[in-house]
Amino acid sequence: MANDGDDDYWPDRRTAEQPPVRATRAKAGERPHVHTDDDVELPDVEPVEQVTTSSTRTCPHCAETVKDGASTCPHCQKYIGGFLGAPLGCGLHGWSLWLVVALVGASCWCCSLGEPARPLRMPEPAATVDTEARPVVVVQVPMPATEEAFCRANVEAAAQFAKGSNDIQHAKALIARQTEVVKLLGKKGPFNDWVGRVEQLSTTNSHRATVEIGLPCGVMVGTWNNDISDILGGRTTVESSDPLFDKLAALTVGQTVVFSGNLVPEIGSHDFQEKSLTDSGSAGEPFWIMRLSAIDPGP
Repeated sequence: MANDGDDDYWPDRRTAEQPPVRATRAKAGERPHVHTDDDVELPDVEPVEQVTTSSTRTCPHCAETVKDGASTCPHCQKYIGGFLGAPLGCGLHGWSLWLVVALVGASCWCCSLGEPARPLRMPEPAATVDTEARPVVVVQVPMPATEEAFCRANVEAAAQFAKGSNDIQHAKALIARQTEVVKLLGKKGPFNDWVGRVEQLSTTNSHRATVEIGLPCGVMVGTWNNDISDILGGRTTVESSDPLFDKLAALTVGQTVVFSGNLVPEIGSHDFQEKSLTDSGSAGEPFWIMRLSAIDPGP
C-alpha cells in the first residue's frame, strides 16, 4: 500500500543478476528517476573474521593445530589424549566428560542407599567376655538363696560363653542360662527381698519412674527406660499414682536397697527379657527387665 512520504520503496522484484534499484515517485509530467548501487555511498565496514564451527586445539608435542577430540596428532602421529585430553567446554567432549562423572557418582550414591545395614556381630575369632567389666556391688546385707543362685547362673553362663569358639556354642551358653533361671524362679519370675545398689533413677517422657539396680555379682536388673520399649515390653515403669513412685523419689544413686518383684517374660515365650543388643553383652553384662513390687532402703 502506498505511503504519502517523499521516499517510498517499491517491492524488490529484481532477479539475481539485477542490481538493487530504488525509485522515487515522479511529479506530475516527469519521468521517475531510478537509482542504482553506484548512486549510493556505503560506509567503510571492517571485514568480519570468518567463524568456523569446528573447534581445534594445539598438539602438545609438535605445536601444530589439530581437531578437537582427535586422539592422535596427524602431524607427529603421537597420542594426544583424545576424549580425556580435550579441554572441558570444547564441543561435545567437554560436557560429555562431566556427564559420565555425574552418572558414575549417581550410581554409587544409589547403590549406597540400597545397601542393607550391617548387623552387629562379634569379630572373628570371637572375643572373650570380660566378666569384670562391671564392678562387683558391695552391700552389707547377705543375699537370699534365690538371688545367689540367680547370680551363679549368670556367672557360669559368662564363663561358658567365653570358652565358646563359635556362635552355636555361644548360643548354647545363653540358652542354658535361660533354662536355669526359669527353673529357679518359675515361669512368672517372682523374687523377694533381693539386695542391691541403686545405679540409676530417671523418668520417661510421660513422667513414669525408671530404676536400675546392680546385684552384688555385677548383674543388672531394672525397668525399661523409655515409653516405647516399656509399652512393647509389658509396662515395667512406675506411674506417678503408684506408692512406689514416692519411694523411688526418696532414694539416691549408690544407695543399698532391698526390693521385690518379678522378671518379665518375653511376649509369647517363657524366656525372660534381657535387653542387651548383642550376645556378648548379654553374657558379659546382662541386664534383666523386672517389674517392681516393693523397694526399701537397706540397713
